[in-house]
Amino acid sequence: MSRAAARWAAAAALLAGAAVGWRLLTMHPEVLDPGWFRDVIGAWGAWGPIVFVVGYGQPVIPLPISVMTIAAGLAFGPWWGWLLAAFTATARASAQFLLAKWLGRDTMARLMHGHVATLDRKIGARAFRAVLLIRLIPSLPYDVLNYGLGCSQVRFRPYVAATVVGVLPGTFVCAFFGDTLAEPEHFWKLALGAAVLTGWIVLRWALRRRPETMPVHVSDPAASQLTPRRT
Repeated sequence: MSRAAARWAAAAALLAGAAVGWRLLTMHPEVLDPGWFRDVIGAWGAWGPIVFVVGYGQPVIPLPISVMTIAAGLAFGPWWGWLLAAFTATARASAQFLLAKWLGRDTMARLMHGHVATLDRKIGARAFRAVLLIRLIPSLPYDVLNYGLGCSQVRFRPYVAATVVGVLPGTFVCAFFGDTLAEPEHFWKLALGAAVLTGWIVLRWALRRRPETMPVHVSDPAASQLTPRRT
């Protein structure tokens, strides 16, 4: 199979996956219920974690990250649910990123001009910071962001590193929330998770607001006046 044919096949698989996801959502709205996912996973017994990782980690059928993470907390408890959800969300994001990079990066590079191309270069130059902020304060669905970043100049290593760090707070809170649905007396865990997430966001906001120190050059007339004279 030629490379072009492989790309067309991958694009067709993505469209088919989106159609399947839309069909499930419209015909079976219970798929948005974390309890439904918990029951499906629990039916597999000891194979449940593997089923979760494979089913959620696949990059084709769209799945909401919050619902899947809450389901992980319900099915596996807060700590194992958190670790499994964070690992699988990172694996899913990485697969979608590479798929988008392979399918659409060349085309997007040809279409980008002007301010869009400048923005793309800036994001690529500060990939880790840009991806981390996107993960901490998302504005679009998780899958859409993964594919969009795959079409940008962001490189794979900083993307994965920022994704690992960025998904930890949100998945932590959702997994512990899922545990409180199963064990209401563990509500204090959710409060702890919310406090951690709030502290993380405040810290990132404070770091962003901190003024950067500008280097002073001796060639600057103002700086030359500050240079002590030798006697």
